Amino acid sequence: MGRRYVCQKSLWHGLHRTDRVQPSRGTTSSLAAPSFLITYSTDTRTVTLHSPTQSIAKLELRGGETFWDWFAAGQATLSARLNGRSTRRESGWKGGWVGWFGYEMKEESLQGYQRRPKRNEGNEEIDACWAWSDRLLERTSEGEWVARGIIFEEHCPESLQDDYDCPDRTKHLVHWLDRLGVSPGISMKDFDSYITDVQSSLFMSNCVSSHSVSPIPPFRPASSGDSYRHQIDACREAIRQGESYELTLTTSFTANLPLQTDPFALYLHLRSHNPAYYSSYMSFPCLDLHILSSSPERFLRISGAREIEMMPIKGTKATIKPGQCVCGSHKGCRGKTPGSVVCADVAKEEDRRIGEELRNDPKERAENLMVCDKIPSMKSK
Repeated sequence: MGRRYVCQKSLWHGLHRTDRVQPSRGTTSSLAAPSFLITYSTDTRTVTLHSPTQSIAKLELRGGETFWDWFAAGQATLSARLNGRSTRRESGWKGGWVGWFGYEMKEESLQGYQRRPKRNEGNEEIDACWAWSDRLLERTSEGEWVARGIIFEEHCPESLQDDYDCPDRTKHLVHWLDRLGVSPGISMKDFDSYITDVQSSLFMSNCVSSHSVSPIPPFRPASSGDSYRHQIDACREAIRQGESYELTLTTSFTANLPLQTDPFALYLHLRSHNPAYYSSYMSFPCLDLHILSSSPERFLRISGAREIEMMPIKGTKATIKPGQCVCGSHKGCRGKTPGSVVCADVAKEEDRRIGEELRNDPKERAENLMVCDKIPSMKSK
């Protein structure tokens, strides 16, 4: 296996936003198509490789090895081979893995967790799905298009060729992919061709979307009212027994879509009617799986210094914005001189009142306790 590094090139400037609702702060967008896909099922403890150039391949994890361990070891090897090399030191997603861990992956991460009965035979559910993207486009908040790629060098020092230690190397993520002829990276020649194709697309004029409008269908809860109330009682009993001091009970909602529904058109409809800073669309046609997300909340961010930052919305309230007048008709400037000193003093007092209300509200305190339990107290390793 060779050395890999990140390469990027600016392609275009000055594109205008076309969103129906403009955001109040700069946003970025990343566009990528995966080179291959890895899925995992806790039912069978089997990893499956999906590649457009290879047949489906499976690998069963044995013994006490979890997908977390297996995937983390492979990622550590890939990260080491990137070797920190990049043509430009800029923020933003530089490619690599993109995907999700399903909620049921807790079966392999919580000690003492009682595994649920095995699900329907012959209908293997996907609990983790990760796609490898070694070429992508980013649209910056200034309207600039940047192409990035993870470049694979065939020839590298011998010391980089055996940089992973695994009792059974054939089951190590990187060696498994190598044995199957799948490379996490592209050649410089392929990256140059990618840039040429992208530039041709960006310079095309009169680009019109062919996607028709797909309205959001009605959703129904998966649990009935009685069933959900029974689950609430079970949570209360678990707290009474000392199993936990706080539990978050959730349920899923389902909807039926016509067979001809275009999932991307549905996402565009969602984005235009509910714009959010952390919207995302992931499409895996080989699995008949599409993810449409419209979230105002970033779960976590890992900086280049390996610091983890979480900024949850729960347990918070909006602050008074600079220059915002909250005086009303009976105090401060009385709405006549927004931004004045007397107006700003009233705003500061209102901010203090909101903060005290937040701090003393039992529900909000419970939300913040739950959030604090999840926030790492030190740098990631």
